[in-house]
Amino acid sequence: SPLGLVRGYGGAPDLGKPVVIYAMAAVHSEANQAQAHVEDMPDIDMWDPSVPAAVVQAWLSSLAPPRPEQMAQWAEETDYSDKYCDEVFEYRRVTVPVPMVRIFPLGRCMTEEEWRSFGITMSRGWEHYDNHLPERHVLLFRRVLGTDPKTGLAPPDMAEKAALRLRYIAELEHQRQLLLREKSARQEDADMF
Repeated sequence: SPLGLVRGYGGAPDLGKPVVIYAMAAVHSEANQAQAHVEDMPDIDMWDPSVPAAVVQAWLSSLAPPRPEQMAQWAEETDYSDKYCDEVFEYRRVTVPVPMVRIFPLGRCMTEEEWRSFGITMSRGWEHYDNHLPERHVLLFRRVLGTDPKTGLAPPDMAEKAALRLRYIAELEHQRQLLLREKSARQEDADMF
């Protein structure tokens, strides 16, 4: 798809004032594949979860990487919640400084290697499974109950329970997506008349 300049309005909390940002981003449009120009783009709030991830990622990737002393400061400011659990997983929230979010991948959870490289420190076996929207700086982690914190290995019986739970969650998500598609199709049909 063609590249176009994307103008964005970012009320970045670490800057203390709104800023206008310009970044190259892929413009995806089935209706119009023409190249977009800055003056054609509406202002966007980069902290708004409805803003396409590609637009925000293009801007974020254009920024200089953080300095080592900045990374060390962020690691000190990171807050780890107490653990809480259900019958299969234990959970915890990790709250990082808001400016740190710009170095995280958008649209997916991080691998253990990635989050450790950003200065998040926890025992082995934790999985970054979600973000707390609309607060992108609150990361949600889980691990199977009984996991050995030194090896990251879960007991076989609990690993089996976790696999069953994850299959159940995947099925629920599949059903949710089907319902959303049906609702969208009904809305399109209603809009035609």
